[in-house]
Amino acid sequence: MRQAASVVWEDSERVGQEVYFEVSKAFADGFYLNPDAFLLACVLPAMHHRETRIVVDAGICPGLIEGLKYVLATMRHWFYDPQQNLIHIESGPGSYENGPAITEPAKGKIAGSLFSSGVDSLALLRDNQLRYPPDHPWFIRNAFIIMGQNIESDMSEATLRQAVIDFSAVTADAGATLIPVVTNIRELETDGKFFLRVNHGAIMASVMHAFARRLHTAFIASSDSIGELAFYKQVAFPPWGSHPLIDNYYSSANLQIRHENLALTRLDKLRVLADWGAGLQHIRVCGRNWPGPNCGKCEKCVRTQLGLLALGLLDKTKAFPANDLTAEDLNVVRVKHFDPRFNIATRAIYYEFIPYLERAGRDDLVRAIKRADKPRNRKPQARVKSAIKRLLGQDRAPRAGTDKRPLPK
Repeated sequence: MRQAASVVWEDSERVGQEVYFEVSKAFADGFYLNPDAFLLACVLPAMHHRETRIVVDAGICPGLIEGLKYVLATMRHWFYDPQQNLIHIESGPGSYENGPAITEPAKGKIAGSLFSSGVDSLALLRDNQLRYPPDHPWFIRNAFIIMGQNIESDMSEATLRQAVIDFSAVTADAGATLIPVVTNIRELETDGKFFLRVNHGAIMASVMHAFARRLHTAFIASSDSIGELAFYKQVAFPPWGSHPLIDNYYSSANLQIRHENLALTRLDKLRVLADWGAGLQHIRVCGRNWPGPNCGKCEKCVRTQLGLLALGLLDKTKAFPANDLTAEDLNVVRVKHFDPRFNIATRAIYYEFIPYLERAGRDDLVRAIKRADKPRNRKPQARVKSAIKRLLGQDRAPRAGTDKRPLPK
């Protein structure tokens, strides 16, 4: 079953297109043509391409419109010219200007989450299962997997089908039905940088809103933690496409979006999986091979294995090809992985592992972590140039029009 809408660009010289969400009939209950979902899918690409307005030919929840005003202002502050006009949202019958927005009754609705079988989504599902009894409204009953949600994987339906085959058992073990969703909304702007830094939280929320007659609450797993802020002595997380300051504002009167598990560090999340056999065996973090076996050699695989090793869990899972790591395995870890401009989480995660590795007598791995945190093979001139860029503020997340690495036009 497919729900679709036509997109026509007014100010940008882009070709109009049809965007859609699609599920099999088996999962069509509560799936409907929700204008809120299509607004969420289109609003950030429209702002990115400098449209002056976005018009939805249907009623939009006024609460969602207000939330998006905040999101748009925040995204402009983070990434765009501060003088750029914020896009104006217009909606048809049912809007605030034309009477009360239509709301769906909550009776019979359930909670859901996004799922990829990475550590974040697995820990969210398991933590939810342990925290809430099955009759609690926030107990996750549906886990949604989206075609193309993994930036390094492909956009094929065959990949999505394989993910469903591989992951249905693990979600079922947690009491949730895995629901695959086919959509082309990433085609509104295909650049990976835009997807990660700006839009992927909105994409996840848009899919959930397509099921707003089925769901009353949808959880998005946090990839950051308060512990990382404490490590860096910072007061706010850096800009990112899914963010605790942003995701909750994708809510409407029909569906609450929650950015969840922000208090859990990486080791906390792995501990949550420690006694969950199905989850521990189905960890999938290798982007280029997803949803297939982890390669065990890329930085993300090494980082995850290191955390499992620190907790004495690596030899208890078959999710990786080996049950131990050597210092040489950490050669894939580069100094950029420790730079908060690259990823605020990564350096804090590695340093969180160190006390546990020291207690386990793995000083070789501790030395390898600290060695990776030092600049290598860089000329003094390059270090001076980097320092000057930092002083000038040119190393921050790209702001269109001021940075040599702008988001795509």
